[in-house]
Amino acid sequence: MSEATPTDHPVAHESEEHIPDLSLVRDVKVIASVEVGRRQLTLADALNIAPGAIIQLNREIDSPLDLRINGQLVARGEVVVVDNDFGLRIVEVIDDPQV
Repeated sequence: MSEATPTDHPVAHESEEHIPDLSLVRDVKVIASVEVGRRQLTLADALNIAPGAIIQLNREIDSPLDLRINGQLVARGEVVVVDNDFGLRIVEVIDDPQV
C-alpha cells in the first residue's frame, strides 16, 4: 500500500471539462464500494462458512480493485492509506459502464 495525500474533496478530477451540468443531482447520495474479487459458491458451501475459513477469489494479488457506484463498475484502482484510513487511487476509468 502506498501513502496518499488527502484533498479537500473526496473525489479529485484533473479536468472537469467532460462532465455535463449535473447541478440538479449533485447532492443525490450513492453507494461507492470497492470489490476485491468474486467467487461463486454453492448454497451448501456458503452455509459452511465459519471463522477461519478461506475463500479464494477470482483476482490476482497485483490486479487493480473494482470501484462500483450503486453496483455499477465505474473505475479500477489500487489501495492507498490516507491518515490511517484505506483509500483507492484510480488507475483506470471505465469508458463503457456496462462492462
